[in-house]
Amino acid sequence: YGPFIGKSNSLLFFQISSNDSDDDILKYSIDWGDGSSLSINYVNVSTIFSASHTWITPGIFQMTVTVFDNSTSSSTLKKILIDGIYVYHLGHIIDLTNDGIYTMFYCNSTKNMTPVGLEDQWYLLDENGNGKWDWRFDPETMDLEKYTGSNKNEDSITLWMTIVIIFIACIIIVIILFKKDII
Repeated sequence: YGPFIGKSNSLLFFQISSNDSDDDILKYSIDWGDGSSLSINYVNVSTIFSASHTWITPGIFQMTVTVFDNSTSSSTLKKILIDGIYVYHLGHIIDLTNDGIYTMFYCNSTKNMTPVGLEDQWYLLDENGNGKWDWRFDPETMDLEKYTGSNKNEDSITLWMTIVIIFIACIIIVIILFKKDII
């Protein structure tokens, strides 16, 4: 038992126990998912013990607890999100800069990590990695909505089209003025 989310450089606590049909003395191995691990030897069956860990960097980590008896082993996996918030079924946003502003979105379905946009208090999310906002998410209220505003690519296309139209209009005006002076 323990948290699914936490902050980097903060200690997280977990309660761990297991049963064994033979009542063997158990050994535990915990892989924290960040390259570090912990081994605990000679624990009586059904004994609950505490383990703690501090993750230094933001991200999602797969913690694996493996219990061994005299003849078998069994593992349990748990995902721990550090400096992030789960966005329902979509995935999660992460604060990679540790400044309280979420910077990246990980999409569960595509396994893509994309930058987020920010519009007022809403984080804009690109679900499929196509460069267009699909969702907007408010981490304070946990509201999730389909994005209906203009997208970043559409904004830049509109800007370029406006510049081209103004440029063409200026050329036409110069030609008209030049023809008036000649005639």
